[in-house]
Amino acid sequence: MRRRQFVTALGATGLLGATGSASAQSDASASRLGGGVENVIVLIGDGMGFDPIEVTSVVHGDLSLQSMTGVGYTRTSSRSGEVTDSAAAGTALATGHKAYNGQLSVRGDADDD
Repeated sequence: MRRRQFVTALGATGLLGATGSASAQSDASASRLGGGVENVIVLIGDGMGFDPIEVTSVVHGDLSLQSMTGVGYTRTSSRSGEVTDSAAAGTALATGHKAYNGQLSVRGDADDD
């Protein structure tokens, strides 16, 4: 239980920190660019691939996100196997390096020493 509380607090702290720095960066960018861009929203669907998007569009019709021009895709499989947990996926997205399931921002190729 304590681990879950720690991970939740860590995630909330990271989210608040990222929000503050993104806000400061967007203010600086807007002044440099003549005020054209005010906000940038990044959506990361944890565990969401192309198949759930396609199924949802079949059931509910075309989705707004399908008309977005800026779309990225990354492979976040963990070093532990094909099924990736959120910690390993978040590590891959944030650092560009694979990790083992159950590890948050720990290098997967680091020695155990």
